[in-house]
Amino acid sequence: MSLTNIILDFITEHWIEIIGIIGMLGFPFSIYTYVKTKKNKKPTYIVRTIKLIEPRIKQLNNAINILYQDNKIENLSISKIALWNEGKDTIDNTDIAKSNMPRIKIDPRYDILDCSILYQKNKANAFTTEISKDKKEVTINFDYFDHNEGIVMQLFHTGNSSGDISMIGNIKSVNKFKRKGNRAESSDTTLAAKIFKTIVYNLNTTLKSRGFSIISYIAAVLFLFAFIGSFFIDDRTFISIMTSPSDINKPLLQTMCLLVAVMYYLTGYRYNINNTPKGFDIFNEEFLEENKGENKV
Repeated sequence: MSLTNIILDFITEHWIEIIGIIGMLGFPFSIYTYVKTKKNKKPTYIVRTIKLIEPRIKQLNNAINILYQDNKIENLSISKIALWNEGKDTIDNTDIAKSNMPRIKIDPRYDILDCSILYQKNKANAFTTEISKDKKEVTINFDYFDHNEGIVMQLFHTGNSSGDISMIGNIKSVNKFKRKGNRAESSDTTLAAKIFKTIVYNLNTTLKSRGFSIISYIAAVLFLFAFIGSFFIDDRTFISIMTSPSDINKPLLQTMCLLVAVMYYLTGYRYNINNTPKGFDIFNEEFLEENKGENKV
């Protein structure tokens, strides 16, 4: 019997169950569609940090003095911060609480040494930054920014990881800035760690992350359909559809379908949490390439 005949026979015998499954799955998809199309403001950011100078330099007993813009430092890190509006509603400067403006904040133990804007998706947004006198915050000013518009900033600071950097401030109808990615930036300096990071960032850039996430989610849904559908198909037919005849049994094949669906979902989620909007490729590019000697250590 051909695969086409098997599928047609299955649809004919179980059309009521199929309609029920489609109805059940359609409910969460309708909720997802509503959430995605709902107009709201959603300021979102992600931080990536690399250490340039380790705190262990103290162990040299002042044998080496390192200066940054004529200031002696014992630790130096560089962070890229991508900020954009993930919501469908425009964020306007009139939405800002003047007493609590959007700001980049560093852990009180550390200082922000320099801040520059590497990329503005729309120059009409008119983003500017200003470091506070105590070097603990960077105030962000703008005219407005629409859906997926924003900036990529670069900070030199004396912190140690992405967890030392956060964004604060009040915007109308927004509880807080949404943070993507992992707060704990790995400080591994082993060859294996460097190779892993290179592969991850290159894969993100090559596959554009968002497209790869969508493909992973689609694959997860297909295997989930296979798992649910297996309960309405006899053992022999299900095994013949999913794989060539073998000694594999139906429960094992069902388990494999569920595990693969979960794997694809987690893979898509993993790429999605580190995803930036289209055009923000500079966020994943190597550090210091854009400075052109403006900041010297």
